[in-house]
Amino acid sequence: MLRLEHLFFDPSAEPYGIRLLIWEDKDELARCLVVVRALLQGQSFEDILLSTDTPTIERVRLIVETRRLFDDQPNSFLSLFIQQATTATVGPFLNGSRRPLAESPGTLLVVRSADFPALLRAAPDMTSFVVHRMFDAAELLAPFDSALASLFSADLPPTLVDILNLLPGDPVAMDRLNAWVKACLGTGANR
Repeated sequence: MLRLEHLFFDPSAEPYGIRLLIWEDKDELARCLVVVRALLQGQSFEDILLSTDTPTIERVRLIVETRRLFDDQPNSFLSLFIQQATTATVGPFLNGSRRPLAESPGTLLVVRSADFPALLRAAPDMTSFVVHRMFDAAELLAPFDSALASLFSADLPPTLVDILNLLPGDPVAMDRLNAWVKACLGTGANR
């Protein structure tokens, strides 16, 4: 069974690059992000909600353009959350940005399953590049060993919680996320 660790630590894949995480249930997405942060402990993160507003696109464009210019300064791991019904606008931008987004330490594109077909049409080059690094949040939460579970924290940064709550669906149930983390910490298993 494929586990979330394969998203980043598959021996046949490069240690960085672009990964695509498809989600349907926001609580499952939040749990996946807890695991991603545990897997990449010590890494700085930059979480951005990609929408059609110009300041957001310009911010990401600046990150993309400068990502390779400063090799002596480590980049943050970039998580780009594609807002519902924005793929027609952000898809072409992503399509032309795959090389810098793949630069170390990598990028995680997060898209709702209902918007994935539109992303395929709007960013065919990008999606063909990440097709073998594409994962579904519902299928990734297999049991974890206790060493990984010990790194879990439900204390997601406020910016990330805000992004999650702006995505379609009910707000993230932080009480359920906390209970899930406690269960994993207590047993080393996902329930």
